[in-house]
Amino acid sequence: MLAAVPLLLLAVQGTSMPPPVEATPANTVTAPSAGVRAALVEGIAALPARPRAFRFQCMVGASTGYVRACIPLGDGFPETPAGDLYTFGQRSDQFVARIAATADHRLQDAAYARVRFYRMVATAPRPADGIEATRFILFREVIAAGDRPAPGTGTPVPRAEIVFDTTPGGDTLSSYYPPAALHAAASASVQASCLVQPDRTLLCTGGQVVRSSAALDPAMQRQFVLAAYQSFGLFRVRAATRSGAPAVGRRFPLSITFQSPQ
Repeated sequence: MLAAVPLLLLAVQGTSMPPPVEATPANTVTAPSAGVRAALVEGIAALPARPRAFRFQCMVGASTGYVRACIPLGDGFPETPAGDLYTFGQRSDQFVARIAATADHRLQDAAYARVRFYRMVATAPRPADGIEATRFILFREVIAAGDRPAPGTGTPVPRAEIVFDTTPGGDTLSSYYPPAALHAAASASVQASCLVQPDRTLLCTGGQVVRSSAALDPAMQRQFVLAAYQSFGLFRVRAATRSGAPAVGRRFPLSITFQSPQ
């Protein structure tokens, strides 16, 4: 759920901000994976027959590329982006209040949750004082009926049959470690069932925490599963399995461990 913009941030940075820029492939490091996109619409009974687009203006860390907070553009809110942090903060408070008071916000909430999985190109070095500057980036996220995969698709194969062509780096994977779990020094292993897509990336579903350093509440388990789906989506497999069969359309089990550095 969206959190209000910290007042300390407003005080530290002041209110002047450069104009926002659009999110593009050129300034995007990673986008939400197919597994994350699917998981975040699981609780929505009926997805829109026609794709529905949502736009957000987000504060993004200049040195990390993390999406920090967002406000909607349109859908009952001003379509013009906020020009300063004070206005952004006011709209953020209004967005939070509307979500708390409205039952039918599921599509917008799912779109917002997806946007939080973007990692953008850094534009500044990490600050020595730990106070990160931010910039505004505009995102467009589409919710469509095809976001929910058909159950039971894919030909099962053993994990050993799959050969990975591309794997993400440790820094990228660690950027998706659930913040609450990191703060609590919680570790967990997640296993999921992964389907090789036509572009040889992975769509993973059915994720479960199979081992953890301590008892995890359902919310933290959910965050670990989403982090696993995002991480799995950054892998790409080779076109053929070890036995020479086409890899596309194969389904196999995959696991990942998030190990707390503390």
